[in-house]
Amino acid sequence: MEELSNIIYLEASDNNTIFHLKDGSKPMATNTLLYYEHTLPFPLFVRVHRSSIINIHQLSQYLHSTTAIMKDKTIIKVSAPYHDILRDILCNVS
Repeated sequence: MEELSNIIYLEASDNNTIFHLKDGSKPMATNTLLYYEHTLPFPLFVRVHRSSIINIHQLSQYLHSTTAIMKDKTIIKVSAPYHDILRDILCNVS
């Protein structure tokens, strides 16, 4: 579980996935984001956009149901199909 806590977010890159880690590294995996959506533990990792999965513990702010600001200051768009899911998770975490 320690390794999972190092992940800030995952980003789709064609049929690959880029892992954005706390140390600033960005290793690429050959699996799709959909694979990781089904493999990583929910609700720790939540899909927020067709091209992004975030680590909920690395979320700093959630603005106007459209923007996730991560602890590393990365801004990630939250698309409409994922608004309610993310909001429900955040309400249960608080």
